[in-house]
Amino acid sequence: MAVLTETVPVDQIRAKAESIDPARVALALAAIPFLVIGWIARSLWRVVWAVVSFAFAAVQYGWAQAAPSPAAEPEPEPEGGP
Repeated sequence: MAVLTETVPVDQIRAKAESIDPARVALALAAIPFLVIGWIARSLWRVVWAVVSFAFAAVQYGWAQAAPSPAAEPEPEPEGGP
């Protein structure tokens, strides 16, 4: 046991352990579920945003591809009758 107390600073560890506030530890443990819920919600939001933005870009691309080209438009008829 004498070797252990010479290599490990037991007194410093004991002083640090005695300074820990149990109420603060309990509050930190109580906050963990909210942290996890927030992390999961943020991850889900990122996935939803990626899907929606990809779908929006795909619709824009498809709309642009389906638009008639200017060369394919018929020429307007001249006004005035035959």
